[in-house]
Amino acid sequence: METVKIVVPVTFTGNIEVEVPAEIPQEHRDSLARKVALARVLATTDNPDAPEDDACAEYEAEFGLDEATAGQNWDACKTAGVSGKWSLETDDDIAAVVTKLAAKAHSAGMQPEDLDETVHDLASGIAANVNNGGVDEQIKFLVKELGARHAQEQIDKLIADKE
Repeated sequence: METVKIVVPVTFTGNIEVEVPAEIPQEHRDSLARKVALARVLATTDNPDAPEDDACAEYEAEFGLDEATAGQNWDACKTAGVSGKWSLETDDDIAAVVTKLAAKAHSAGMQPEDLDETVHDLASGIAANVNNGGVDEQIKFLVKELGARHAQEQIDKLIADKE
């Protein structure tokens, strides 16, 4: 049977459970699990921009382990329980909806101020939730919205202004 390949862009934000053997020291477990999760995701995707998969070697170096022990610990980990939010919407899908809704709004004679309160309520609700989450949530939001470098610059500036 002949097949046709169809590429479906998917965005994923979520969690991957990593089972780490109990005999691995507690102080190694989180780092090992993070490296295993990322390596297993990268191993199952064809991404030319993906970093070199040297996570096991990084784990080995981080904790001063010999290659055999690091490899044994690495191979003993299992990944499961992937959960999170998947999105099949692409930028093209979103652009099409925006175009359709904007045309509808323009034909109805809507002006920017007609949407001001709706946008403000939504944005202030998001801001309130982030602010109520404390410093960690605020910084997480800044990193997500500004990128790591600009968030760091902003935090550095706020710290300098505070001194």
